[in-house]
Amino acid sequence: MSHYSDAATFRAAIVALLAMAALPACAHADALSCLTPVHAGEGAKSILARWRGHARITDLPEDENGSVRGLMLFGSEPRKRLTIRFDNEELTRVSSVSIDESASVWKAGGVRIGSSLADVEAANGAPFIVYGWRSDIGGFAVFSMGKLADVSFGCHVSVRFEPPKGIKTPGKLEGERPFESANVDLRALDPVVSQLGLDFIPAPEAKRP
Repeated sequence: MSHYSDAATFRAAIVALLAMAALPACAHADALSCLTPVHAGEGAKSILARWRGHARITDLPEDENGSVRGLMLFGSEPRKRLTIRFDNEELTRVSSVSIDESASVWKAGGVRIGSSLADVEAANGAPFIVYGWRSDIGGFAVFSMGKLADVSFGCHVSVRFEPPKGIKTPGKLEGERPFESANVDLRALDPVVSQLGLDFIPAPEAKRP
């Protein structure tokens, strides 16, 4: 295949993806994906135009005491509210979309806030890893195989677990260590999804000719 054909095919695919992402209404309006409600490489200007009246730029909490400029989508509708962060101060490239409410209608990859360990494993179709608690990455899941490991559209599902309310994490599941989802102690704890969203993969820097 010629270089021209490769380039033309690539451009056609990009145009198709952007066209799909530009449709505010879809059959599965509660499902987050790499194409909707925002897509990889999109900036705040485009999002504000497409979701006019539903999106606004605001200060979002960052770390313990700081804040960062970002975008709130469906801010007046708690069950639909989404937080959108960007990877630069100009807000030209989306870096993540996160679900804010425990009662949110949104799901990502078939997972919802409150989904169990077994629910996530079923949605993924394969085992995965959860990092031990009482660390900066405590409760975060890592998918090296299965449906939730797919990054072909420029993003991946981000999942973080926490123990059920009122249940203390056993010491054997603490620390910055990976635990298989089939781990007996992890299964006994039966953690639930407390944070959910999408992380977008940074575009590679253009190479100089």
